[in-house]
Amino acid sequence: MGSKCIDDYELVPGYHEWHLVDKSNPDVVLYNIVDPLENLYHETGEPLTHDEVVSFVAGDISCAEWKWSEGDDYNGVEDPGDLLPPFAAEVIADGLYRYYLA
Repeated sequence: MGSKCIDDYELVPGYHEWHLVDKSNPDVVLYNIVDPLENLYHETGEPLTHDEVVSFVAGDISCAEWKWSEGDDYNGVEDPGDLLPPFAAEVIADGLYRYYLA
């Protein structure tokens, strides 16, 4: 089986949260981010750039990785291990940016 690419994943809305899923197994939530709408704008009211959204999401993933390393879940999701793609921040940020800011 070939390696997964960015198009194999999608961000889907949940109840006041967003779920990263593998399209081939959409019932398994790989990552859960609480709806970050209020964090997607600067104090001036200007929206974040796409790169700033990627950085925001990468920071959230870093928090999750720390919680997982302690044996805890993060927003109800256990450590997905190798199932979380290395480009997860980009997939999540792209979905959030397109939905809220584009």
